[in-house]
Amino acid sequence: MTRLRRDRRHPRLAVAVFTGALVAFQAIGLVGAQTAAAAVFTGGFSPKIFGGGADLNGDGAVTGRDDSQDFFRDTDIIDGKLDCDAWATANDGDAAGDGAITTDDDCTLVAYDGTSDGVTITVTAGAFGWPTGTALPTVYN
Repeated sequence: MTRLRRDRRHPRLAVAVFTGALVAFQAIGLVGAQTAAAAVFTGGFSPKIFGGGADLNGDGAVTGRDDSQDFFRDTDIIDGKLDCDAWATANDGDAAGDGAITTDDDCTLVAYDGTSDGVTITVTAGAFGWPTGTALPTVYN
C-alpha cells in the first residue's frame, strides 16, 4: 500500500502567500472605499418654475405629474406646489404638510446665493414666488 506524503518542506511559504494575498485584497477594497467616499458632489435637483409651479419631470409644464414625496426633507410637492402649511419657520422641511395644496400653504425658503443672508423665496398658497423659466436654487440656508 502506498502512503501519500504531504509536502512539508515549505508550509510557511504557503501561509505567507495566502496572508499576503488576503492583505492585498483588503487594501484594494479600502482604497476603493476611500475613493468613493471622497467623490465630489457635482449636482442637485433644481426644478424650473413655471407660473409659480415646479416642473419636476422636465417637460416644460406644471401638471398633475409634477409630484415629489419628501422633496424638501419631509415636505412634499403636489402638482408642482409646495405643501408647507405646517412650517413654523423658514426652511422648516421637517414639518410635513397635510397632503393638500390650500391657501394655508404659505411659507418662506431661504436659499444660498453667495451673500450672508441668502435669497428669500416666498411661497403663497403653495406657489413659488420665483421667476418663470428659472430653476430654483440647489442649496438652502
